[in-house]
Amino acid sequence: LAADGTCQQCPANTYSKDGAESCINCPDKHKSKAGSSECESAVTCSFRKEVNVGYWHHDILDGRQNKKAQEEQCSAHCLATEECVAYTYVVSPGGEFGHSCWLKRSTADRRPGTTGLNSGVKECKEKEEEKTCKW
Repeated sequence: LAADGTCQQCPANTYSKDGAESCINCPDKHKSKAGSSECESAVTCSFRKEVNVGYWHHDILDGRQNKKAQEEQCSAHCLATEECVAYTYVVSPGGEFGHSCWLKRSTADRRPGTTGLNSGVKECKEKEEEKTCKW
């Protein structure tokens, strides 16, 4: 609501929360349409999967304390962690390292030919604008 009592919309890439009188800028890597009450991510990410490849060092957390029953759970954890650029997953279920999920902040130490390890490198791109046609 504007000072003169008229309704106004927030411009694109801002939002108004709970009927507030002011517009708030969307955080980095987020956007909104005009008149929106929330922001959404402006990027979409997926993984380039690498079989029998491991990434050494540059751990965000110790994979032995981050066990996942399936590799998809490991990739989802990486996807939800902003600083994660890749993961290495130990495929075998046994031992201290079995099914451990190692989230990585760098892909600097790539080790191909590492049997039993699968990795995924996060690839993000800006979402395309939704285009509609009026006839």
